[in-house]
Amino acid sequence: IAGFKKQYPTVHLDLTLSERPVDLIEEGYDLGILLPFMLTTDQMITRPLTRIAMVVVTSPDYLKTHPRPDTPDDLARHEFVALSPSIQGLPLRFRRGDEETSVDLNVEISTNNATLRKEMVLHGFGLGALPRSLVEDERRDGRLVPLLENYELVDSDIELRLAYSNR
Repeated sequence: IAGFKKQYPTVHLDLTLSERPVDLIEEGYDLGILLPFMLTTDQMITRPLTRIAMVVVTSPDYLKTHPRPDTPDDLARHEFVALSPSIQGLPLRFRRGDEETSVDLNVEISTNNATLRKEMVLHGFGLGALPRSLVEDERRDGRLVPLLENYELVDSDIELRLAYSNR
């Protein structure tokens, strides 16, 4: 948004930040940057913008009182701060080589807000699958610890789409 505003300084922006389903036409918006679950109508034109990679992390404080998970199956014995099940269904699926495994999670806290999930994980409430870009600084400075790096999260990327009502 900052780059757009710098390139087009005469365009006036009125931004609304929300993490809920929205009818862009009904609510009077020209454009939305949305996750697919936020679309309430198929009347919108959508274009993929990017996919947001996820990574499983926890805090060093959590690991002081819980064993570090070495395999996806170990996650079942840990508390998890999760994306609301209405947005992304559980369980999490992992792949290593040709082997794929699903893990049911012990969800302690769930929310649609990634920043709140990150804060809860930072405060030691469990493990979390969070957007890689959101936790880069915390991983770099050691406030969050990456887990299961030898495993790929399957179908966990979150798609971000541009939506508008007409061309």
